[in-house]
Amino acid sequence: MPGFRHILFPVDLSERCAAIRPFVRFIANRFHAKVTLLHVFEKSTGEWLAAVENTAAIAFDDAQTNEESCALLSEFFPREPGAQFEVVHAARCGDPAEQIVEFAKQQNVDLLMMPTHGHGKFRRLLLGSVTSEVLEGAPCPVWTAAHTEDPAIADHASCRTILAAGSATAAEVGSSFTTNAQVEVLNEEQTRNVAKVAREKNADLLVLAMPRSQANDVIREVSCPVLTL
Repeated sequence: MPGFRHILFPVDLSERCAAIRPFVRFIANRFHAKVTLLHVFEKSTGEWLAAVENTAAIAFDDAQTNEESCALLSEFFPREPGAQFEVVHAARCGDPAEQIVEFAKQQNVDLLMMPTHGHGKFRRLLLGSVTSEVLEGAPCPVWTAAHTEDPAIADHASCRTILAAGSATAAEVGSSFTTNAQVEVLNEEQTRNVAKVAREKNADLLVLAMPRSQANDVIREVSCPVLTL
C-alpha cells in the first residue's frame, strides 16, 4: 500500500493554514507519519514578530527568530490525545517557495500540504504564486486546497468520496487513504472535465496524476482538496 511517512506543513498562522489542520491530522494519523511544521521568515525584518507583539518591526538574529517561530508553531498545532504521529518544528530564512521546496528535498518529505493562500500574523506568506512555484518544484506529491475560507471545507476532512484521475497510481493512492472511502476512477472523458465531475460528485478528495501545470488549473476550480502526484 502506498503511504506517506513525512508530511511537510508550511505555516504562517493564517486562518487558511488553520483550516487545513484537520486534514493534516487525518492523513498523519492514517499513515502514522511525522509532521514537520515549517515557518519561512525574512532575515531583514522583524515584521513577523511585530505583527504578533504589536511592536515596531526590528531585526533579529536567526537563532532568536528560529526559537520564537518554533514556539508559535507549537501553539498553533498542539498535540492531541491519541495522536498517532510525531510533530516537529522548523524555521528557515529566505524566499518562501525556494525554502519550502529545498526543505522537502533535503528532509526526504514525501507529502507537502498547504493552502493556496495565506496571510496571517507573521506576514503574507503562502500566496497563490508561491503555491504554484512549490507545486512545480516539489519533489513529492502536493496536497492543497483553494477554498479554505469556506466553512464547508471541513466537511471534506473525512475523505468519504475520492476521485482518481490520470493513472492507476492515482487510484492506488486514493484507495490507501481509508478502507471506508468510495474511490472512483475517472475515465478519459471525465478526466478532461475533472473539475466539473468533482463538483457534481461532491468529492472530498481529488487525486491527480497529470502534469502539474494542468493540476494547478484544476485546483483553482474545485472546492475540495486536491492531491497532485
